[in-house]
Amino acid sequence: METETRSFMANVPDTLDLAERARVAVNALTGGLDPEHDFMPFHEARFCTNPAHMAGFAVFPGSELWGKQIEALIKMRIMSGSEQNIEMDAKSLAGMVSCCEDDGIWYAKVAEADGDKAVDAPDHAPLMAQARVMRALMIQHELDGDDGWLEMVRSMVDGLQRVACYREDYAYYPVPVLGGTLCMPRSGWPNTDEPEGLSLNELYTGPGATRRWHRSATHTLFSFGTIVRTLCQWHRMTGDEKALEFAGKLVRFMLKARNWRPEAGPKAVVGAEHGHFEGHMHACCWGFLGLLDYAELTGNERIKAFVRDGYEYVRTFGIARIGLFGEGCTVGDMTNLAIRLSDLGVGDYWEDVDQYVRNHLVELQQLRVDLLERMSIASPKHVATSWETTERVIERNVGALVDDATHVNMLDPGGIFCCTENGLLGYYHAWEAIVRCADGTAQVNLLLNRASPWLDVDSYLPYEGKVVIKNKAARRLSVRLPRWADPGAVEVTVDGRPAGGFWVGRYLVLEDI
Repeated sequence: METETRSFMANVPDTLDLAERARVAVNALTGGLDPEHDFMPFHEARFCTNPAHMAGFAVFPGSELWGKQIEALIKMRIMSGSEQNIEMDAKSLAGMVSCCEDDGIWYAKVAEADGDKAVDAPDHAPLMAQARVMRALMIQHELDGDDGWLEMVRSMVDGLQRVACYREDYAYYPVPVLGGTLCMPRSGWPNTDEPEGLSLNELYTGPGATRRWHRSATHTLFSFGTIVRTLCQWHRMTGDEKALEFAGKLVRFMLKARNWRPEAGPKAVVGAEHGHFEGHMHACCWGFLGLLDYAELTGNERIKAFVRDGYEYVRTFGIARIGLFGEGCTVGDMTNLAIRLSDLGVGDYWEDVDQYVRNHLVELQQLRVDLLERMSIASPKHVATSWETTERVIERNVGALVDDATHVNMLDPGGIFCCTENGLLGYYHAWEAIVRCADGTAQVNLLLNRASPWLDVDSYLPYEGKVVIKNKAARRLSVRLPRWADPGAVEVTVDGRPAGGFWVGRYLVLEDI
């Protein structure tokens, strides 16, 4: 991960710049912190009330967002160099780590709703949220080099392994009994029941349907996939083989056939062989990301192909060519998946990345105060409760990403939940992938604006069919041509003079630059 930011002045085209979008996002990530509760993130912002308000979340607590909020904030600062509200970073980090205890478990700060008041809820440990906290701490270590973060993560890795259940060659976490995602009571699991992989029909019908989500395949893929990703990140950083072995046990549970059944498709399709699922797309995408991380570390080509099939299955929903998958989180996830699959050589999805980012991911970001104010003024009156705030809510959320509802043809009028953090991670992965350099060879994968130590990309797309690359350190250059452009019509000049080059697939290669 790039961790150093250097600034310089340059004239650039007034076209999409992900670094500039990251600068605005810093405003929302810091504006969404609650100074009354250890600078924990609010869970939601609503512009469709008068006045607009932010709130914690009963049962599914705001602290569930803490790790992903800090991870996104660090990466947005790296992209943009923004120092806005930078004094809040350390305060939020301190609040988050105060929940880490000596037993290697991260216990949530939570309040449940009792009428219009907030009351303390029983202590519980949302293990999926713990995994996101661990990811944030590892990134913080990359940033400041403090080995204390690694010692804290090491304890939490041990904690995750200790509270798991083991059978045969696999491991799992039991069905939780509290709200939130994969929540364990402080007293431990009341039973060791395995998640059952319930179908949507079983999930949403009959008494107690809302509680059944924790027994579903969706829950398993979301929670276990997040933990597997974190264990793989830890293994990359430290070489901990025990952690990778444990990740493999969780992966074997995730791959059980009962967790994979198609929500739509011909009866002859064997969904368990092709990553087909039913349920929450964002949740299942995190399952895919966990599987892909594990497959990369272990060289498991079958799992890589399985994830590729699952990625292609997600593309059959919504309007994939513009990145409309129904939820902001999913657009960020699919951007990351497309990049990771392309990097691993399992497919060539750079065109997908370009379409997702340009057409939908950046369009989820709220940039205009005037429109949000008009929405709020026209909305029903709202009286804030004790766990809500109405203080400068609109200004504080400029740069946030809307939830985008869960239906491809319906936009939640002014709802912001966890999609800001997850969607912004898609910004980071796309920005990082625009240009890369190794051994003097720079590769430009996306024709988006990007300043880098090796070269700068000035993209005039889509207003002019021109891209200017300002070389700094590269000796050889490889530039991907978008699918809609005709290679035979491309003109190349170096310092104003016609240049040759040769084609490798969609990449134009220039040597001796």
